[in-house]
Amino acid sequence: MKVARLLALLFLATVGCDKPEVSADKPAPSASASASAASPTPTPPPSSDPPAPSASAAAGSSAPTKDAVVSVFDPAKEPARTVKALAGGTVALYVPEWAGTTWKIPQPDKALGKPKEETIPGFAGPSTPAHAFTWQIKDALKGQVHKVTLTNSAKVKAPGTDTTFTLSIDVS
Repeated sequence: MKVARLLALLFLATVGCDKPEVSADKPAPSASASASAASPTPTPPPSSDPPAPSASAAAGSSAPTKDAVVSVFDPAKEPARTVKALAGGTVALYVPEWAGTTWKIPQPDKALGKPKEETIPGFAGPSTPAHAFTWQIKDALKGQVHKVTLTNSAKVKAPGTDTTFTLSIDVS
């Protein structure tokens, strides 16, 4: 009787170990073939990074977008950028907010109005958040170009710590 139980346990143990392995390169087997045919490549997990510009926007696309996003990771190397936006949409600018520094708009464009400002963590690595400026583009601005200059200044002044960035918004 004990031998029969022992053989039954060994049989179950070997049957339980015969499951096929699923590697990270292959999708998990599913009961439905149509589900695997519908999505042949796995979808990457969602990211907590701020929205990045599309490839066409990064390449300087001439097509304006309703909700334009401009991400500038190093304003010292790229001191100006032009974005084309549609009237009635928004323009969001993301610049790094280094420790001990603040971004300000010394001369705001009255036609654009005051932007909504917020800090977004994890922009340029885990320790550098983004300072986000978002403008609502009014229909009355259609056909105009507006320039906004931002300055980044340190609380403790050191040579070369002040950075200036200019955003030109071309409204279509």
